[in-house]
Amino acid sequence: MKKLLVLSAAGVLAFVPASATAETPSGSGIAVKLAKGKTVSYTAGKLRVKTGKRTVPYAVDAKTVCSYGDGVSGGIIRCSHLSKRKYLSRSVRVAWLNDSKKRRVARVVAVEMPKKK
Repeated sequence: MKKLLVLSAAGVLAFVPASATAETPSGSGIAVKLAKGKTVSYTAGKLRVKTGKRTVPYAVDAKTVCSYGDGVSGGIIRCSHLSKRKYLSRSVRVAWLNDSKKRRVARVVAVEMPKKK
């Protein structure tokens, strides 16, 4: 059941504009922001995403859900697998929020993997 819920969350990220904000499901009133870009690197719990001209770091913790998809199917991966070559320089959507130290903390990371022809 968990896999179905995460894939549907990643699917929602694929169709929501990057400038949109959404309320968290818990109703706590914390706005989750969405960003789109390309993965640059992943090391020691930090994901770096190139958005336009700048590279933005996101903290990845135990609550972060990482997934991949090709538009038809997909799956959940460990966030540490984002350092593999096949996930680098791919389009990615990140749902994030600021923590108390004003760091960007990723909650959902969805990597778009186009199908090979």
